[in-house]
Amino acid sequence: MLPRRRFLQVGVAAVAGGLAPAAVARDQSTLQQKLEVGLEARQQIEKNFVRDVVRMVKQGQLKLKLVLETFQYVRKRYRFSDRKVRVFAFVLQRRAKAAGVNLQLPAGIKKR
Repeated sequence: MLPRRRFLQVGVAAVAGGLAPAAVARDQSTLQQKLEVGLEARQQIEKNFVRDVVRMVKQGQLKLKLVLETFQYVRKRYRFSDRKVRVFAFVLQRRAKAAGVNLQLPAGIKKR
């Protein structure tokens, strides 16, 4: 989260049209980085699952809005859990199924 002063600087500069592309790129992260860091993906199987989710978003199989809403839900509801990726996987699978998308979970991500 940006501090208030930095937020105002970026906002005013963006409105004025004087924001350099490097400054915009510095404040943004990729979806994969956001998911890996936010969900605390440590094991290789968890990172592979995140990579597969990002690939499905890029291919249009999963909607970005669905992934981000699920990400925010898991981060807020399970903020003290050490299994955020696992919870994210099951919640995303359930929501994707409701949207008509078949999301297969890797064998290493098991329900405990």
